[in-house]
Amino acid sequence: MAAEEANQAEEGSDLLSRVLGHLDEGVHVVDDRLRITLMNPAGAAMLGYRSPDELVGLPVHETLHHKRADGSAFPADECPHLAVLHTGQSIRGEDWFVRKDGSMLAIGYSAAPIPLPGGLGMVVAFHDITGRRRAELDREREREFVEAVLESLDEGIVACDADGELSLFNRATREMHGVSQEASAPEDWAGRYDLLMPDGSTPMKTDDIPLLRALRGERVRDSELVIAPQDRPQRRVLCNGQRIETRDGRTLGAVVAMRDVTERRRAEERLAHQAVHDSLTGLPNRALLLDRLGHALAASRRDGSTVATLLLDLDHFKLVNDSLGHPVGDELLVAVAARLGQALRAADTIGRPGPEIVAHLGGDEFVVLCERLTREHDAIRIAERMVDALRTPFELGGQQVFASASIGIALSSADGTPESQLHDAAAALDRAKERGRARYELFDEAIAARVVDRLQRENELRRAIDQDELRLYYQPIVSVPDRRIVAAEALVRWVHPERGTLAPAEFIELAEESGLILPLGTWVLEEACRQIARWQQRFGDKLPLRVSINVSAHQLAQPEIIDQIERAISEAGADPGRLALEITETVLMEHGEAPVTTLEPLKRLGSPLVLDDFGTGYSSLSYLRRLPIDILKLDQSFVAELGPTGEGRGIVAAILQMAHVLDTTVVAEGVETEEQLQLLAEMGCDLAQGYLFARPMPAHEMTDLLAAAAVGGTLAH
Repeated sequence: MAAEEANQAEEGSDLLSRVLGHLDEGVHVVDDRLRITLMNPAGAAMLGYRSPDELVGLPVHETLHHKRADGSAFPADECPHLAVLHTGQSIRGEDWFVRKDGSMLAIGYSAAPIPLPGGLGMVVAFHDITGRRRAELDREREREFVEAVLESLDEGIVACDADGELSLFNRATREMHGVSQEASAPEDWAGRYDLLMPDGSTPMKTDDIPLLRALRGERVRDSELVIAPQDRPQRRVLCNGQRIETRDGRTLGAVVAMRDVTERRRAEERLAHQAVHDSLTGLPNRALLLDRLGHALAASRRDGSTVATLLLDLDHFKLVNDSLGHPVGDELLVAVAARLGQALRAADTIGRPGPEIVAHLGGDEFVVLCERLTREHDAIRIAERMVDALRTPFELGGQQVFASASIGIALSSADGTPESQLHDAAAALDRAKERGRARYELFDEAIAARVVDRLQRENELRRAIDQDELRLYYQPIVSVPDRRIVAAEALVRWVHPERGTLAPAEFIELAEESGLILPLGTWVLEEACRQIARWQQRFGDKLPLRVSINVSAHQLAQPEIIDQIERAISEAGADPGRLALEITETVLMEHGEAPVTTLEPLKRLGSPLVLDDFGTGYSSLSYLRRLPIDILKLDQSFVAELGPTGEGRGIVAAILQMAHVLDTTVVAEGVETEEQLQLLAEMGCDLAQGYLFARPMPAHEMTDLLAAAAVGGTLAH
């Protein structure tokens, strides 16, 4: 009987060995002494042993489980496997076993208590999960990397799952909102995270939230919203996002990236403000004025009201700049802007009360724009208020500065445009200046007629320049001792097809005001050079005649003036020494230091420089010494005062003495009598010009006169 039982036991053991040998999982048995009593081949192979017998009899913990995956010691009293022997409870889990070579094997296991002949033992089944663990570790590292990347971004990233629950709220997003990520229902997002519409004040509705729009399938592009936490400044962001889907189209959620554009928007707003506002006063400039005036005119046509445009120009503002300096001048402009704004009531404004009711066009020109007026007198009353507002002196730089303004008023018409109304106001302003300044004028039919006449004359002058209606006349300049012709002044004439030959007094002011003085001056320069070349070719050195032309302040201000003169001389083939350039004393005095730097290059051209109308601009001797002037032209007003009783002689004598000290030639203008010539000769005047010798004449007559002079003739009368 005993033999039979032994055989059965042996057969059972063989069966168990065969079963365990065919398992892919590892199996080992631990007895009550915590030693391995059984290890199947699969388990031994997983652990790096050639045969299970290598493991039988070894202490299980010290052999398989004495350290953790990171290499640190694993105390036996903390081992969950051994706890099975103490608790009698089965366990499942994942763990690490130590292989024969000391490397770690990731396993999934189940451990259960079993009765053994010597007491309670434990059977452990385990399988290799290294590949899965490695994949999980890789995924974990990838997740950590992605989280680190998202946390490092300056763009806010927010995501939600398919149900709309927030699943991602990176660092930049948390900083924008000033909160940590908190789970909340989608319908609570707008209020929870203080989301506003782009206007910065309207609460954002749930349906408008970019993340929910993306979750609904919309491709969100540059959607703007404002984040407005109560305890920090508002942030303006642009959102871009879309729904997140699997390859088979299943929705996983949505993601939105938020770019903070707060500073960029502020910069854009500053640039936009600067584009339509004056940098000095902060008032609207011409561009914004015309835009607002256009809206005001459109509104007036709808409701039948009147729009008034008041154009103000400060009287004698240049004197403030010249006497007190440009910084004080700028202070005055700022103070005037504030004073004008204070003088207006809210009812006079174009939109809202404040400084924008006044525009600054540049320089000393301001515009007051008033709409919704019901009668002409309202505009006049406002103009009177402006005039009165400037009567009180300004305290600037520790001193009182007085200012007044001339004002032109234009009222809206049925077909008026912003440009035409501003133009009408400018015409009325010109009339106010003509009538004494510090007053206002209302644009009317008489002014309109003058504007039309001026425009017609301007067009005619432009045509005259283009269609060869201009001529140069020449007036001789003679040597006082012997009346020999040494020079001539070129004077422009306009041969008008209807009005006949016009002198400069009838069109030069128009040319300067319209800007036509530049093409007119260019024509005079080029024609004079051509005429010099003709006389050079005919008379050669027998008559080294010098021809002078007048150069306007506008021409002097042109950067290309030097190149222009050089080109005209070169193209004509003229001797630069025979072209004299006349600049009036008034131009030099009014433009301060600028002419000094301009005249030096002119001097280097080799052309003599002439200071015309000397004595009318109150030049100082120290100022004249700094100018490279070759010739002074004594103004005819001084010559006219010369008489037999000697009146006026003292001033002329002083000027002549001063000029000769400076080694400068003097030409007396407007000589009309022999007595004047005799007195000039006695005082040592060098040259003379006037009707006593000849009136201005066309080029062909001047040529005949020069031909006679070339054979020894002089000018008697």
